[in-house]
Order: sequence, then structure tokens, then C-alpha cells
Amino acid sequence: MQLTEEANVSSPGASRGASPAPSYDGADTEEEEEPVNLMKILKVLRGIGNEEKLQLKLTAMEAYSRRETLRLYGVPEGAESGSQSMIQFVEKLLRENLTIPPSTALQIQRAHRALSPLPPSGSQPRSILVKFLCFILKEEVLRLACQKKGFTWNNNKINLDHDYPPEIMAMRKEYAEARRILKEKNLRFRTLYPARLKVIFEEGVKIYNSVEEVTADLAMACCCEGMLCCQLIQIHAN
Repeated sequence: MQLTEEANVSSPGASRGASPAPSYDGADTEEEEEPVNLMKILKVLRGIGNEEKLQLKLTAMEAYSRRETLRLYGVPEGAESGSQSMIQFVEKLLRENLTIPPSTALQIQRAHRALSPLPPSGSQPRSILVKFLCFILKEEVLRLACQKKGFTWNNNKINLDHDYPPEIMAMRKEYAEARRILKEKNLRFRTLYPARLKVIFEEGVKIYNSVEEVTADLAMACCCEGMLCCQLIQIHAN
């Protein structure tokens, strides 16, 4: 009777003899499925990388398509109303304030306000986009404007710049607070393409590739100046 009971007790184990315990089955299944999940993750990550590369290419192509275009900033809304066309207004404005001789044909193809809603009275006016026939002419106009650091027209400060794609504009705007603090410190700087900052210190020139770099560096350089240091560290932390 004892043998029979032992046989009965061992028989369930015998029926499972060739198979692992249930808990082991689960562990074995997880080990088999894990590489599949990793492959899926890798595919997603590769897809993200490809999307970023594609976006960079698209941004570069858009920047190239805008290479003959510049933007005028600071021209009051409606200032062009007395001219026959925006092209005529812009050409007169540039010639008179950048001393461009009549013998130089500007060859402006198009000129119009930025396609955004009319801002409220007293707000920053919309920029004016100016499309030249030739890239060289646009660069020459920008060079003349850079030499004069812009110009004042009817008590309005007018600045000129390249027409950047929105993605590049967003990256360049990230330096706004750093540029403000650099102005307070009377440090000369220049925003380089696409979104880098060139700062001229007493000991030399340094180029920063990100807003984190410049804010961290300036925070260390100004660590003994109290409030300025706190401002820079806060910017860097954000």
C-alpha cells in the first residue's frame, strides 16, 4: 500500500518529467521574447534617428531656398502705404539709408510683410521679406547694413538679417537671454549660422555651439558678481 501511494505521489511528477516546472517555463519564455523586444526598440530608435536626419536635410534645403531673401525688422506697419508697391518702398529705403548708388540695380523680385496677423497698435511690427534675383546682391546689402549696424529711419531702428527657416530661428532665439546679459557686460558677440554664438572676451574669441555651453561658461567667469551669476546659473538649469 505504501508503494502504491508513493507511485501515486510520484506519478504527477512523472507525467511532467520531460517538461520543466511552470515557473521555469515562464522564465524561458521571457528569455526568448526579450531579443524580439530589443529589436523593436532598436527599430524605433533607428526610426527616430532617421527622422531627425530627414528633418535636418529638409531644414537645410529650406535654408538654401531662402538664400536670396532677407528680412527687414522695425519698419512700422503701414509705412509703405505712400508708395506704389512694397518693392518701390523697400528699394527707396535701402538706397537712401545704405547709400546704394542708382547705378547699382538691386533687382528685387518680391517684397511683402510676414504672413502673420496684423499686430496690435504699439506692438513690434511684422518683418518685411525681400527676395532678390541674385544671392550676391542680397549679401552685399547685408554687408552694407552690417557696417552701419543697421540704420535709423523716422526715429525707428531698422535691422536686416537673413531669412532663416523656423527651426533655425527657434534655435537662435534660445540665445536671447545670454545675449541680453552679454550686452549688460559690454561684451561683443555675434550669432553665427545656424545657431552658434561667437563671444569676444578680453583674453580672446570663443565660439559656443549651444546655449548650455555659453551660459555655463559665463556663469563660471562671472561667479563673483552675485546676481549675474545667479541669472546665468538659472538659465543653464532650465
